[in-house]
Parts: sequence; C-alpha cells; structure tokens
Amino acid sequence: MSALVKMMNMATQSPVVDRTGLSGFFNFSLEYTMERSGIPPDVGAELPGPPSVFDAIQRQLGLKLSAAKVPFPVVVVDSFSKTPSEN
Repeated sequence: MSALVKMMNMATQSPVVDRTGLSGFFNFSLEYTMERSGIPPDVGAELPGPPSVFDAIQRQLGLKLSAAKVPFPVVVVDSFSKTPSEN
C-alpha cells in the first residue's frame, strides 16, 4: 500500500495517510484523470474519459479518499545564521 500512498500524494498534491491496515504488495491498475489547475471543470466535459482520482480509487479499488485532520510531523526552523558561531 505504500506505493499507492506515494502515488496518491503526487496525484492529489496533498498528504495521504494509509489507514487501510493492509500490508504486502498488490498488483492493480488504476485509470484516472489528473485535474489541471486553472481549467474550469466543465471544459471538455462532453468528452468521455477517465474519472477523477477520487472516483477512480473508490470505483476501481474499493477504497475511499476522505479529508481529515491528522497529526503530521513538520520541521520548524526558528532562526538561522549565515556564518556559523561557536558552541
């Protein structure tokens, strides 16, 4: 599942956390459309094509991507000095 999570991080451009509890390797294919920023969603809507990544995950794999607030590790830099100082 870690490979799928990495792919979803890139596809959604947001952090994705695996809460499936599944381990191991899986062989699957997933067909979805990358959403492009700046293009209204109705442009090209008359052309059939792959679903969004959120719909594809649910319809093709039976998984669901949902937004949630979870603790996430971050690095905070309080200050820095251009030249090193003695300790």
